[in-house]
Amino acid sequence: MEAMAPLSRRLRERFGDAIELHVVDPRNAFLVFLLLRDFWTFRVGIVESLKTIGRIPIQAVVANGRLIARGEWPDPLEVVQILEDAMSARGVLLKEPAVQVDS
Repeated sequence: MEAMAPLSRRLRERFGDAIELHVVDPRNAFLVFLLLRDFWTFRVGIVESLKTIGRIPIQAVVANGRLIARGEWPDPLEVVQILEDAMSARGVLLKEPAVQVDS
């Protein structure tokens, strides 16, 4: 879990309360509820949904119902960019980060 801290910190610095951030053990039944909700909310297709569910190892990052990384923690800036792009595509306006995000 300590290895996830830089990613979590970077996401909180950039997005604050504009995103939901959940750290869940993949064996937890609550994860299934979260994924199903995201599949519906973000209109993830059935094939991509099944791939996401079937490919979640102990260590994975899922954003908006889509698998972003598995097996190792991705670069926090990469995840920030993916989320910014997804939010822009949905027309969500973001405030400038309270803390400067290094490029």
